[in-house]
Amino acid sequence: MVCRVDLHVHSKYSNRPSEWILRRIGAPECHTEPKTVYETARRRGMRFVTLTDHNCIQGALEIAHLPDVFVGNEITTYFPEDGCKIHVLVWGISEAQFEEIERVRENIHELRDYLWDQKIAHSCAHPLYNINDRLTVEHFEELILLFNVFETVNGGRNQRSSGLVMAVLQSLTEPQLQELAERHRIEPKGDHAWVKGFTGGSDDHSGVFIAKGYTECPDANTCAGFMSRWIWSWFHPESIANSSSRGISTRGSFAFSPTAQTPKCSTPDTAILTFGASMGETVGPR
Repeated sequence: MVCRVDLHVHSKYSNRPSEWILRRIGAPECHTEPKTVYETARRRGMRFVTLTDHNCIQGALEIAHLPDVFVGNEITTYFPEDGCKIHVLVWGISEAQFEEIERVRENIHELRDYLWDQKIAHSCAHPLYNINDRLTVEHFEELILLFNVFETVNGGRNQRSSGLVMAVLQSLTEPQLQELAERHRIEPKGDHAWVKGFTGGSDDHSGVFIAKGYTECPDANTCAGFMSRWIWSWFHPESIANSSSRGISTRGSFAFSPTAQTPKCSTPDTAILTFGASMGETVGPR
């Protein structure tokens, strides 16, 4: 059995938009009711449902009593040296864990360490989206060191960016990761940190594209099973490093699909040099 879940979707509780014009007129990012997200996702074939509102779990808690729901959150975090803003998705958290995340999220290094200490499933969202115009190639290299899972299907972002991220991460090698670690003085987590995982979601803010991007996972009949399979493969990558299938895949009817041919590059370093042209590019109204 294959189960699907849209791992990046918003409700009306995402009410503090990044776009200055929306803040100026007092408009929220999203108006969709949490229950509408749930009903739409289930109707469109999602086995599990979550909400990943910005720095808020109120919407997820409103539907937490419904079948096959787990709590998610899209965290805003920062590189402490220059304030570069990054979004990180987390799932399966408790209210107590959310409160601690709120405490540490101002520093991306402290946040990463907390997520690992708590074994919280997480993914670096849309890693080439230049949220506050401070993202550089060096930041992306540091993200490769800080995170082992990346969102590579996102309904609100440029397809080329997703393809570049996938190409770099799939061709990453242990020596290349070690060179980055020595250059940036950041120690990766995990024994096989050059083996990356991928997630997908719609990043819907309108109620229109819910479940148009999603993540697949086989053999998970319950939320607990879904989360435990993730945690096993993400925190024990040796179980998938030599496998032809990671057991988890991403799909999107409007975004880059890893089943399609990925862009070719000679080395991850070569591909990294091309990222500057894609930073900040978006599709759709966002």
